[in-house]
Amino acid sequence: MPSKKQNLQEKKESEINSAWNLWEMILYSKLEGDRYGLDYLIEQIIHDLSSAGLPKKKGRVFVQQQMDEMIEQIRENKLARKRAG
Repeated sequence: MPSKKQNLQEKKESEINSAWNLWEMILYSKLEGDRYGLDYLIEQIIHDLSSAGLPKKKGRVFVQQQMDEMIEQIRENKLARKRAG
């Protein structure tokens, strides 16, 4: 039978995994211009990270930084493809 500590760790890992699984949907929403969907997904990730123990303010900053980095990477990849082809 799993211990209480083990159950809490599994719940924390599940919440973090849930947040990371939403990144693909965020990128799709951002690229398709779906602002409502994007805002919802960002709030859901912040909620998941908060449930895993990350303070909401830090979660919000973290999500924004990650999103900005991912969007910049997508732009760089698009430019590289244009130059190459």
